[in-house]
Amino acid sequence: MPPPFAPTHSWVCPIWRWSHGRFSSPGATIFDSAHVTVWGSTTMVYVANSGSSTIKTYVDCYLSNGTLEPGVRVSADVASLRRFEASLMPTRTPVMDAQGDYSDSGAGWFQLWTNGPVTPAALFVNIHSSPGSPMELVMPLEPVEVVAAVAEAAPPLVTRDAAPEGAGAAGADTLEANLSLPEAMAWFESVQSGRRFHRRHTKR
Repeated sequence: MPPPFAPTHSWVCPIWRWSHGRFSSPGATIFDSAHVTVWGSTTMVYVANSGSSTIKTYVDCYLSNGTLEPGVRVSADVASLRRFEASLMPTRTPVMDAQGDYSDSGAGWFQLWTNGPVTPAALFVNIHSSPGSPMELVMPLEPVEVVAAVAEAAPPLVTRDAAPEGAGAAGADTLEANLSLPEAMAWFESVQSGRRFHRRHTKR
């Protein structure tokens, strides 16, 4: 879906994926503690504006079957000589079982739209891995042709709050879009601990 502004540039990243979860298994004997494995990963998008004016950016994420992922919304104005970053990880509350285990993931591609020339990049990174070690993978963004006419019919974009989704989201706080990597890590830890996620409000 095109953005609610007239785009002049667009790129497609052929790889977008994210996951997070928790799995627990009982110990070998009743005297052994349960073994717990937790993991989380996200795709980060970076946009650098080396021009002299502010540029609007917008990202759509698509699952591998071609459907739009409604849980991710990224929209921002990137000021001159500034860099913007965002986690493309949905902030919906996962559905947990009686042991507190859960698993949620997605994979596909994403498209970046702008109304001016920028330098984009994408990075896949483990934000939590147990056992294991951090991993980073830089992914290419390929330029695509922009059809400006389709943007005129696009519906207005709500960028304030991303509504929680899923059966486990009842009563949960709404979270804003455009999470930075540290904020994505903090949100993941809040899921693990059950504590509320408090985000510092800063001007972008």
